[in-house]
Amino acid sequence: MSTSFINRTSKEVGTTAVTMYTTPSNSKAILIGANIANVSGSTVPFDIYITKGGVDYYVVKGHRVTTGNNIEVMKGNKLVLDNDDIVKVKSEIASSIDVTLSILSGVT
Repeated sequence: MSTSFINRTSKEVGTTAVTMYTTPSNSKAILIGANIANVSGSTVPFDIYITKGGVDYYVVKGHRVTTGNNIEVMKGNKLVLDNDDIVKVKSEIASSIDVTLSILSGVT
């Protein structure tokens, strides 16, 4: 399997967790970027977490992005995603954030 850079996007994420990416069972991936844009009229707390074997591990929990702004959560850091890891995002306010993840997929 060859490696490739991919984006995963979701518009107006709210209080229900959105599955942004699932690592294929035969490979790994690297999360290299996570941009959160506030599209609401107030400051928004949000969570990014990885589900491994049914257990949630938070990358950020309750992190806030102010009205009309965005935040790059990774800021040069990288997270290795093992096979079958699931990256999820949710907000504490309905339809309040747009999310873009940058991922290097097909890593062995």
